[in-house]
Amino acid sequence: MLGDLSFHGITREVSGTVAVEAPDGDTIVIEGDQVFDIRDFDVPSPKILMLKILPDVRVHMLLRAERES
Repeated sequence: MLGDLSFHGITREVSGTVAVEAPDGDTIVIEGDQVFDIRDFDVPSPKILMLKILPDVRVHMLLRAERES
């Protein structure tokens, strides 16, 4: 899947894989996750005292849609 992600005022084109399921005739479930480097969106990697925090974050998406009666 290919799309645009906007974060912190910056938009980047991203690609990834999602799983799509239709457990019944009225429901669709879309799920996936992706790792992003926050520096790509001009967010500096934070530092706490002498500890360096890695700039990679994992985002998990779960979308469930049900048809209205």
